[in-house]
Amino acid sequence: TGSSSRSPAGTPSQTISRLAAAPVYQAASPGGRISITALNGALLEGELRAHAGEPAVAGGTLTVALARHDQLGSSSSGQTFGWSRAEAVHITLQPEQTRLVEQLSLAYGQSLSALDANIPLSTRLIEAGGFDDLSLSILNTDSGAVPQSASILIAAGTNLSLPGQIKINAPVIDMVGNNGAASLSAGYFSWFHLQTTAAAQLAAGSDSFVFSAQAWAPVAGTNALSIRAAAIDLADAITLSGVRSVTFSADGDLRLSGGNIVGVTGQYRLGGALLSKGDIVLRAAQIYPTTMSTFSLVSDTKVRFEGNGAAASAP
Repeated sequence: TGSSSRSPAGTPSQTISRLAAAPVYQAASPGGRISITALNGALLEGELRAHAGEPAVAGGTLTVALARHDQLGSSSSGQTFGWSRAEAVHITLQPEQTRLVEQLSLAYGQSLSALDANIPLSTRLIEAGGFDDLSLSILNTDSGAVPQSASILIAAGTNLSLPGQIKINAPVIDMVGNNGAASLSAGYFSWFHLQTTAAAQLAAGSDSFVFSAQAWAPVAGTNALSIRAAAIDLADAITLSGVRSVTFSADGDLRLSGGNIVGVTGQYRLGGALLSKGDIVLRAAQIYPTTMSTFSLVSDTKVRFEGNGAAASAP
C-alpha cells in the first residue's frame, strides 16, 4: 500500500509510492540419510556429510550394515550362502579412521580381502558429518542364525554423543582393549537382535515348540562401558563381552523386551536376556519388562538397579 501526490502545474507529474517491507522467511531442510550395506567389509576413510540446513533442524541419519551372504545376490547355480560359524563379522566403532588405503596402496577395483567382513567406523567421521542418528546392524541369515563371532566392536577410548538415536541390531557388543573406557550417549538408545525362526514356526502353524532366546556366551574383560539416553530399550537375546562393568542410564524409562517367541500354544510369551561376565548396572526413573516379556539379566558378578530420582509415570 502507499500514497501518491500530484506535482504542481507546469512540472512533470510524479508518483511517490511507499511500500511496506515484506516479511522474510528462512527455510532449512533436515539432514539426509546415508545407508551403507556391505557383504565382505567396507572402508569408510573419506567424508560423509548429512548436515541440516541450520542448527535448529535435525541432522542426518547414518545406517551401516553387514549383510548376510545371500542378501546381495546368489551364485550362478542358484545356491545361497550364510556366514560360516568361524567367520569374524564385525562393525568396529573407534575414535579415528583407518588408513588402509594409504597403508596397503589400494587402488580402485582392488580386493578388500584384508577387511575380512569387517567395517571400521570412526566416531570422528560420524560427528563431523552432521549426523543426529546412527544405526548399526549385523543382518541374519534366513535361518535366523549368525556366527558366534558376529558383533559390534567398541574400541576403548571411544566416546560418541548424538542428539538423536543410536540403534544397534547385533547379538553381541564386544569392547576391545584393556582397562579402558567407552561411552555412547543419545536422545534414544536401543539394542536388539532380530531373530525370525520362531515367528516362521508360529506362522506355519506349529502347535508346540520352544524357541529359547539364544544368547552367545560372554567373554570376560577389563573395560568399562557407559550408555546414556533419555530412554533405553534392551530387547531379544544379547551378549556383552570384554567388560568388567556396563552401566545403562536412562533419564526416563529403561525397558526390557523379549523378542523371541517361547512356550506352547495358548501360553506364548516373549523371551529375552542380557548376558555379561561383568557388573550390569541399570539406572533410570523406572525400569520394567514390557507386556508379555520374560527377560533375564545374567552376570557372573552382580546386577544392580538404581533410581535416578526423577519422577516417572506408570508404564
